[in-house]
Amino acid sequence: MNELTSLLKRAFEALGFCQGDYEDAARAIVWLESRGMHGLELAMRDWQRLSKAGDALEVTASENDVLVLDAHDGSVLTCGRSVVDLATATLEQKGRCGMEIRQCYSRMAIVPSLESFARLGASAMAYWQDHNHLHIVKIDAQLTHPEYRRMPGAPDNTASATMLKLVCHKEPQEIDAISIELAQGDTQATPDGQVSSAEMGAHYQAAIQNGLAINREFADRLSVIAEAVLVSATEQSRRGAGEAFS
Repeated sequence: MNELTSLLKRAFEALGFCQGDYEDAARAIVWLESRGMHGLELAMRDWQRLSKAGDALEVTASENDVLVLDAHDGSVLTCGRSVVDLATATLEQKGRCGMEIRQCYSRMAIVPSLESFARLGASAMAYWQDHNHLHIVKIDAQLTHPEYRRMPGAPDNTASATMLKLVCHKEPQEIDAISIELAQGDTQATPDGQVSSAEMGAHYQAAIQNGLAINREFADRLSVIAEAVLVSATEQSRRGAGEAFS
């Protein structure tokens, strides 16, 4: 996993991402991949859009105690850390936080960040709609992995197809209530649309023991992109660059 993380960092750096952004993006992809959540598939699907990063995340309004942010067609792979930092500050101040992030994509990349709320003793949930499904990710306080569900359902309009909603609360029953409301009509959900907290943990342990099986075509593409980053031959750069991917 360290080699894959290093390769991804160099590839994102070659796209022009700054250090904090490419570290966050690489970390999120490897986290998802090692938990059976198809992080590399996410990156492959959105790679062309990632090379055209949007503007900075902007807080545009506060509606009914919900912060509204505009990602300006940016990826959660790069703005997710700012979202979590803002939500954490609000959570610590008020004991709860609701957010609506508009005009964003790669929304599955928010999943790794939910752990940070659980460590603070809060429950959290993120949910979003694409053209075919409603995706729901929920974590309870003190757990190390969330649970994921995918339910049939199309967005109400074009705007909701690029929207991510995030809620965190010190009172777990508040998150449970939202989860129950969203789950109404979940009679069509199929088993392959669910990943439990325990299953994510098992995937991670397997990845630690056996490594990750990586799509060779994509790995080759990343290697070609990463070659655009020239690293000075110093002891510090050798330690930070990592080993070649094989």
